[in-house]
Amino acid sequence: MRKIAILILVASCFLAAPVLAFELDPGNSTQARKSLTYAPGELLVKYKQGIPTALQEAYNVELGGVEIQEFPFIGVYHLEIPPHLTVEEAVKKFSADPNVEYAEPNYIVYADSTPDDPRFSELWGLHNTGQTGGITDADIDAPEAWDIQTGSSNVVIAVIDTGVDYNHEDLSSNMWTNPGETPDDGIDNDGNGFVDDVFGWDFCNNDNDPFDDHSHGTHCAGTIGAVGNNSTGVVGVNWTVRIMALKFLSAGGSGSTADAISCIEYATNMGADIMSNSSGGGGFSQALKDAITAAHDAGILFVASAGNAGTDNDGDPHYPSSYDVPNIIAVAATDHDDELASWSCYGATSVDLAAPGVSILSSIPGNSYGSKSGTSMATPHVAGLAGLVLSQFPALDNLAVKYNILNNVDVLSDLSGKILTEGRINAYNSLTSSETQINVIIENPGSNFAVPMDSSTLIKAAVTQERGPAVTEAVVTASFSNGDPDITLYDDGNHNDNGSGDGIYANDWTPGSSGSVTITVSASKAGFTSGSDTVTGTVIISYSYDDTVTYDWIDATVGTDTGITGDDSYATINIGFDFTFYENTYSSVKVSSNGYLTFGADGTDYSNDPIPSTTDPDDFIAPFWDDLYPPGGGAICYLLSGTSPNRKLTIEWYEIPHYSYRSGAVTFEVTLYESTNEMVFQYQDVVFGSSTYDYGRSGTIGVENATGSAGTQYSYNTASLSDSLAIRFYLPLAAPFIYVSQDGTCNGNTPCYSTIQGAVNAASSGSTIKIAGGSYGEDVSLNTNKNLIVKGGYNSTFTTQSSETTFHTMTISNGTAAVDKLELQ
Repeated sequence: MRKIAILILVASCFLAAPVLAFELDPGNSTQARKSLTYAPGELLVKYKQGIPTALQEAYNVELGGVEIQEFPFIGVYHLEIPPHLTVEEAVKKFSADPNVEYAEPNYIVYADSTPDDPRFSELWGLHNTGQTGGITDADIDAPEAWDIQTGSSNVVIAVIDTGVDYNHEDLSSNMWTNPGETPDDGIDNDGNGFVDDVFGWDFCNNDNDPFDDHSHGTHCAGTIGAVGNNSTGVVGVNWTVRIMALKFLSAGGSGSTADAISCIEYATNMGADIMSNSSGGGGFSQALKDAITAAHDAGILFVASAGNAGTDNDGDPHYPSSYDVPNIIAVAATDHDDELASWSCYGATSVDLAAPGVSILSSIPGNSYGSKSGTSMATPHVAGLAGLVLSQFPALDNLAVKYNILNNVDVLSDLSGKILTEGRINAYNSLTSSETQINVIIENPGSNFAVPMDSSTLIKAAVTQERGPAVTEAVVTASFSNGDPDITLYDDGNHNDNGSGDGIYANDWTPGSSGSVTITVSASKAGFTSGSDTVTGTVIISYSYDDTVTYDWIDATVGTDTGITGDDSYATINIGFDFTFYENTYSSVKVSSNGYLTFGADGTDYSNDPIPSTTDPDDFIAPFWDDLYPPGGGAICYLLSGTSPNRKLTIEWYEIPHYSYRSGAVTFEVTLYESTNEMVFQYQDVVFGSSTYDYGRSGTIGVENATGSAGTQYSYNTASLSDSLAIRFYLPLAAPFIYVSQDGTCNGNTPCYSTIQGAVNAASSGSTIKIAGGSYGEDVSLNTNKNLIVKGGYNSTFTTQSSETTFHTMTISNGTAAVDKLELQ
């Protein structure tokens, strides 16, 4: 399943200084997630494999870092940086060292809860009778499930949050306690590095008391496992379970990435089965992703809230729920009408399912109870169900538990096209699931996909028993409603299918025609009942490129200076004409200091990505996306030339240094053409003077659509460029078509008309084009990718033109022509 990046909660508890940027309000569901915060003066750094530990520690000192702590299980250092360096500068400095695999800020993340709605007196999410004004049975069918299973003290669920009130009247009997630790003796009895860690650990304050001073974690714990049938308070999804209390969020509801990693490491080492994570809000952290991957390798399920910004996580990831790690279940929130909460994030590939999350009553510290809303509240419903499933089927591994839950949702109309499974969890279905029914979930592409024609698209599907375990050695086929030939999907580890024998089947599909298409993946195996899944989307005509076109430099420095002088900055300029890019038309564009144009987000991103990528920026044209540094010299200029309808806009980056190497500079440009909506990249000088950055070695060259779902990449971090190189990006013409040219400068991909009457694009059979009578000063060419029937007589020749598409070319010799007609066959 396509999982995307992971963030982490608000400010570190131990910080004396304020956090950087803007601090997010954990109770504000409309707060933009783009205001990323991180701990000032701190960094997370990982060195490349094979570098000895002693040398790594020496590099830390050499590069200016002081070790705060180390995470040996993922090979990451938590460093303090010198006060004269900003976090941004330190990231760039460490990243530029060839020995460093990655360096990133210590992001701050937030509790995913929204402002309290009016208090509810009943647990409608577990059993909805309409008591709160909602729809009867818009719930997870908990009472029906409890007739089968109420939980087990053998299942340990780590609540990674603000801590837990372990003395609460409705939780104390279900709290995990460390069997190897003697309370309050001041000794690390079990030798795990933590003294008197009886209930867990507080990584926010670095002590052995993970008591909840906020209420968020206790509320989540109550939904997971408030003691059942005890005539007290509420009941959790599990009547019996063991809740491990891990605190990394402060009383203000915030915490650091490093502390979140510490929680994951502790829970992994201490034998947790499931991790419940109702937090998010930082940037992508490779270190946090590595920690979740390590938990997966240890067989632990990681349940994470999708976020409360009301946005599509497919295009705007929310971490940690969006990381592409197999053990993650990303959870959206539904209300008592079985509709997606207005503030809940969603995502056809990045959010797996939904659970009740609006006005959820649960425990809060001090033997009290209250209602909260958020994907934070939905997440413990899923973590609790995972505990119930594992209690009923203890032989299931973490992925089998995951797919048990995904396979048995109640499909809801309001979640159609928004969530991978399009459903809300159902506990009874999970506990009564079949071992012989095959279930198929298409994980890529997602519902309403947009993929490029004539380019490879991955088809990936999970094929499991309805109960959850992988179905191996099945016959799995993908078929297409547009007439493309069927393809076989494989579970052999060689087809981008995660790994051999894990029930994830995949293969590449190259769409042969554009338009709407439905993909059906079917799976069968002897002894099983066959299963299938469908997904519908669109195949779009994507850009092609030609790097054999003639280099013809346009000097834009004689035009207008954009005024861009800052690092990671941009300017918005008028194009001067309407320019169509991926079927959207624009009159202005943002010019980034980092070598690209964007019609979408701002141009401040300096860390380049491959194409396509759903991370920002999207909707961009990148002649040389790299970490460039205009403050070091040069200029960024633009020039509008030509007359309508043949105007062109050239943007030139003139003698711009690299951020990490300022001794040299590069000069390149991109030209947008009005008549054809094409782009030409040209390169005058691509040598900084550093083997690390020369010739585009650390850059991205290409174009990408507005959602990041499709694009055309010329190169990524590859020495693909050269001086005096020109690259033309264009959209192949839809078939069939006829285009006419009189001036000798156009070809079958570029329509030009003069005195010829008319042209037909995307024409159907029988469409015609007339040739006006009269004298022509030069030859006239008619180009089509269909057969022609000549109506009328004149002196002409008929040939077949060789191209990436077969064109039939008719040339009318210089002279006088009668009125004639051509017809598509």
